Amino acid sequence: MSRIENGRLHGLSENLIKNKARLQVIFSPLDEARHLRERQQKAGLPVGGPPVEMPGETLDYLYRASRASYDSKVGKLVEPGSVTRLLERQAPHLGSVLLNFPEVNKQLEDRLKRGWRLPFAFDVFYIVKNGKPNWAITEVQTAIWPVVRQKEFIRAAGYNPESRQTWLGETTPYEVFSTIPQETQGEPVTVIDMDPIRQFADNTYIARALGGNFAISPLDIKEDPLGYYYHEYEVDPDGKPIKDTKIGEYKKTQEKVRILYVIDRMGQLDLDELDNVLQNNPQQRELILKFMKDPRLTWYHHTSWNYVIEKQTMKDIRNSLIDSHSPYRDLYVPIFAPGEQIPPGTYIIKPSGKAQGKGQSIKKVAPGESFFVPIGHVAQEEFLPYPIPISLPGELAGAFTTPTDIPTAMVDFLGWDHDFTPGTFELRITFLPGYGVGAVPTAKLASRWVPQDERNRLETNLSPIKTALRNNQNELVSSVYTDYLPFGAFLPVVKRQELS
Repeated sequence: MSRIENGRLHGLSENLIKNKARLQVIFSPLDEARHLRERQQKAGLPVGGPPVEMPGETLDYLYRASRASYDSKVGKLVEPGSVTRLLERQAPHLGSVLLNFPEVNKQLEDRLKRGWRLPFAFDVFYIVKNGKPNWAITEVQTAIWPVVRQKEFIRAAGYNPESRQTWLGETTPYEVFSTIPQETQGEPVTVIDMDPIRQFADNTYIARALGGNFAISPLDIKEDPLGYYYHEYEVDPDGKPIKDTKIGEYKKTQEKVRILYVIDRMGQLDLDELDNVLQNNPQQRELILKFMKDPRLTWYHHTSWNYVIEKQTMKDIRNSLIDSHSPYRDLYVPIFAPGEQIPPGTYIIKPSGKAQGKGQSIKKVAPGESFFVPIGHVAQEEFLPYPIPISLPGELAGAFTTPTDIPTAMVDFLGWDHDFTPGTFELRITFLPGYGVGAVPTAKLASRWVPQDERNRLETNLSPIKTALRNNQNELVSSVYTDYLPFGAFLPVVKRQELS
């Protein structure tokens, strides 16, 4: 079990700092983590780290901030044409075609009037602000994240996924998601992803929660006089798709599965990949574009709706919260929109439509320098993640470099020693699509795995963290990171049970 010590992370008081109370993440012994892995494997789950316990007061505070952020933008999208107007500046594209279709968007507008909730992910980092630790909102986006299976991870860890200890809001997010198959009266919803095998476990969980078997690729879409359809995978005795090694493709049955209801998970990176694949297949490109703009299909999520809230709308949300004097207005890291001139300082330049940190760069604007945010990008004020001490289990004590560049005040406050490695902490609150309001919190622990003499930014993306762990000179670290060290991956979060 990992846990966050010393409670009120949303606003550590002066008294707490004066008393030099220790804020830290504590890992349980390796053998306990190995037992958890065994339970996960028995449940048919991929390997995942232990849940993180956090104070309920902190989680409730950040949940209210996520609701305020969502409502400030999506709450205004019920008027005819409002979604289409919003997407005019930020819709994704397939090649040269902008994927912004009024008749399809009307389905979302009508559904929002009836209490529908878009999927929504709300990211907060624990940062240094004015010399003190605090939460900061760094990213918000409308996209379907693979949290459907989280209840199984929670159950494997010994928690009840139906307990209020494991979710936020008025109802469980799983009940919210279940309103979709209730509305289709059991007819399967087709889940689309560019490469459904690449995230096979996640896509399969989502598809089966919606009455289907597997997700499909847009390349699988076909059409006959009766409408759109696809062919199901052939499966082995374990229920896994069978690959034809001679041609490198998965085998399909001859049965036609009709497509009536759709959830499309693709983002811009997927669409760029699809555009490249379709370069020599104009017939399939034409069919996919026809499919994407067809209002006869019932769209529960369209690829373009991933961009109803994204990087470019963060400034709008922040301004709306400021104008309404929201108590959460100061949580947003200052951000500048495309074409805006930015004052002197250091900024993270982020391209719209990209994920996982791709295409980001650092820009230092000197006094007197004139710099405007490039079109298709935003500029977010650089923030310093708070270096949380991560207490390693005894087997790994001393396996990582003790930090030498932590400010003196923080060293005194945190009490670093050889058993600790510096880490960042990111929390994501995720809403699934459906009728009702319920969210599931997940946390990402990330640590600095780079040589101290490189004076380097804290890594927060999963891929470089995994690479660094594999290459760690400590044999125990490099051999057990997939079993135990939960750095970089999002972990389930549960409310800590306070002692009475």
